[in-house]
Amino acid sequence: MSKYARLVYNSIAETLTYRTNLVVSFGVIAIPFIIAVIFWRGVFFANNSVANYSLKDIITYYFIVLFIQDFTYPALNYDIVMDIKSGRLNLLLIKPVNYFWYAFFLRLGSNIVYFSVVMFFLIIYALVFNQFLLLTPDKIPVFLLSFLLSYILGRLISFFFSIFVLFLENYMGLESFVNFIVPIFSGILLPVNLLPGLLYKISSYLPLRLLVSYPVEMYLGKENLNIGIIYSYFFWIVLFALIDIFVWREGLKKYRAVGG
Repeated sequence: MSKYARLVYNSIAETLTYRTNLVVSFGVIAIPFIIAVIFWRGVFFANNSVANYSLKDIITYYFIVLFIQDFTYPALNYDIVMDIKSGRLNLLLIKPVNYFWYAFFLRLGSNIVYFSVVMFFLIIYALVFNQFLLLTPDKIPVFLLSFLLSYILGRLISFFFSIFVLFLENYMGLESFVNFIVPIFSGILLPVNLLPGLLYKISSYLPLRLLVSYPVEMYLGKENLNIGIIYSYFFWIVLFALIDIFVWREGLKKYRAVGG
């Protein structure tokens, strides 16, 4: 078994050790979705549509967001942050592994387990809320392709945020900043098309919309996976890959490996 395959296997085993917490945590995050259903039913009580979204469009939007957000959300990776802050990075730097791929496959293992739990709960939620959901099977292949690209881009952006800790004494400010801008401009909080003018304009210059909003809008038929969007995905993927390489190399020059 290759070293990276072993990492995935070990990560799966470790995640399964805490499977009860995993199940409970995903069950709990259904609460915001239920609140969203109640809220939007109230909004659409007096309106047939909102900005070209029907009630089924909106509920389906949040339903899919519930599925994909934890896979594509570019949050700080605490494994990386703790490696840096504890000094454990010392040991990893002398091992015959590329640290990016080490972190990537470690996260992939936990994602595989999480995906299984997500699918179980989504089937239950789909049965409960089926009257509010829009089923478009013909859009699934396009959605899955965009989701895959979003996953790759999300991991690259997450790696950038995480290794930026190499330059910081305290990462809490960075974490607060990320958790403020990402939900707004990725489409987790609200469909990007519903953002006020200035925020919508800002979102068009950021890659965050590609992480959540675009895949969901493709499933809903609001966007098409045209050559322009594919170019956008690859542009940002290549750009953040290069940024990650640069930040990693510069960050290691400042890394003192003192731990704590």
